[in-house]
Amino acid sequence: RLNKLIPVITSGQYYFVDRSLDRRTHFVSPWTLIFINQFGKDFYEQTQKNKKGLKKKIEVTSLVRHRKYQKALAKRNPNAIWDECNPDRQSSHLTGATFDVTTKGLTKKEICWIKDYLLDLQNLWLIHVRDEFYNNCFHVMVFPVPIFFEDFDRVNKRK
Repeated sequence: RLNKLIPVITSGQYYFVDRSLDRRTHFVSPWTLIFINQFGKDFYEQTQKNKKGLKKKIEVTSLVRHRKYQKALAKRNPNAIWDECNPDRQSSHLTGATFDVTTKGLTKKEICWIKDYLLDLQNLWLIHVRDEFYNNCFHVMVFPVPIFFEDFDRVNKRK
């Protein structure tokens, strides 16, 4: 499946990936990367500049996961799904369609903005989101909507 996934750079214009995340997992589906970029841009544009004159980027704390890691994670994290007997009941992180974004370091106003933003898109059936408040993150699965593919093709033609 990795040949269908695309790499995620460590630091984009509107997001950055947690430094502790294994670089071998810096992959997602094309439509998920488009979503991360747009979500990051929308968040960045609504945030206030800090004392240094900078705006906040979203921090991605999880991308694609390998089966071995997911199995080990399920032993210590109740949110991590691993069902040896049922291959249909597995984490969406295994597909590359899902990422986590942390809420650590964000203000209540910023967290509320993210919740509203993600819930609005979930109500349109574009994503599925879970607030993993014990882990201080939002778990976001992005559905492969045709408009994402059009955007991806347009972006790739510029390169």
